[in-house]
Amino acid sequence: MQDNDKNEEELDKEGNIFLGIGQYESAINCFDRLIKINPDNSLVWFNKGMALSELGMHEEAIRCYDSALMVKIDLSKPMQINPYYKEIRYNMGLAYGRLGNPFMAVSFFDKALKVMPYPVFAYHHKDGSFLESEKYEEAITYCDQAIKIAPDFPFLIWNAKARTLIFLGRYEEAIRCYDEGIKLGVNAGSLLLDKGLVFGKLGKYEEAIRCYDESIKLYPKDTDPWNIKGLTLGLLGKYEEAIRCYDEELNINPHSVSAWHNKALAFDKLGKHEESKKCYDEAREIKMQEKKFFDRD
Repeated sequence: MQDNDKNEEELDKEGNIFLGIGQYESAINCFDRLIKINPDNSLVWFNKGMALSELGMHEEAIRCYDSALMVKIDLSKPMQINPYYKEIRYNMGLAYGRLGNPFMAVSFFDKALKVMPYPVFAYHHKDGSFLESEKYEEAITYCDQAIKIAPDFPFLIWNAKARTLIFLGRYEEAIRCYDEGIKLGVNAGSLLLDKGLVFGKLGKYEEAIRCYDESIKLYPKDTDPWNIKGLTLGLLGKYEEAIRCYDEELNINPHSVSAWHNKALAFDKLGKHEESKKCYDEAREIKMQEKKFFDRD
């Protein structure tokens, strides 16, 4: 079958496959051909908007979402609304947020919130829009509303509230939010890492290290806790222990420039300048190889 002979069902299937595997230009091509066949397909406009947004073309995405909302409906059916209304409004909010327009973003999240049965993610992104416009107290209010709607879902809300409290310098409250999120067991390693960083801001380095250790137990192959634990041990003057952390990180990722660099600094603090130089040389060599890789034709 020639490419031009594909019917609507085949184009729709192909477009959605391309969208799912991240081949957004190919997906858009399919959706454009579908729109020529049937311009009143709301879902196709919506999918095209998502593909454009993934390419960073948010203004074009918004125009597609507008077209999706303007699709004709059967007025003979009572109380009929666009079946994708909430998703379209929600994605328009995301697009406006990414364009740096938090006020328009919040407007569309509000519209989505009115029809979404569990609008936790809309609250989460609404909170993000308020953070961008530095309306921190309002962001906390929306986080609290989301928590009331679904206290066990998801960890994202506790994380968002904690981040907002950090902006306000309310570190102890932020730690309590991380604790609530950690109880849910979803992405606890990441929350433990963030909790440790807050302890670090308070100068409570031993408590911070305990958080990093718990994170390592959950995700022993994650390099971030090893690196940050090493830096924290360095702040305590425990350079030998810090070096052991960087070695653990390098066992996982031998090409970590930051691990080699931080290990060099720790050796330097111990007066072991030869060992320090070797580590600096390793870091420099990796950076040169990376540059060659990205500069190649």
